[in-house]
Amino acid sequence: MANTTTAKTTGGAPHTDAKGKGQGATMQSASMMDEAKERAKDMASAVGDKAKDLAGSVADTARGVADRASDLASSAKECAQDAMSTVGEYLPDYDVRNMADDVGNVIRRYPIPCVLISMGIGFLLARNLRSWS
Repeated sequence: MANTTTAKTTGGAPHTDAKGKGQGATMQSASMMDEAKERAKDMASAVGDKAKDLAGSVADTARGVADRASDLASSAKECAQDAMSTVGEYLPDYDVRNMADDVGNVIRRYPIPCVLISMGIGFLLARNLRSWS
């Protein structure tokens, strides 16, 4: 009977060791899973923070562009008002002959821009005339 007890003890020890090792591996894998979850949370948080920073940067840039566009629109408005004022002062003071001389002088001084402007006006007129047909 002593041999039977020894066999049971000897036979039972490997089973207990395997069970302990299995539990240890399970605990280790659970620990690794928890660590991986924490890393994933940290990475997600970091990505979220970067996205917030980027969104703030984009918003700041958009505000800057909007402010610049507003300034340009205001400047264009002032320029148009000045031009209309100048034209309003010019027309009553000059007759057609003086105006023709002034146009000739502008064409002589700036020939390329005048040609380009004339081509643009011609293109727009041709396009409008074609759409009316």
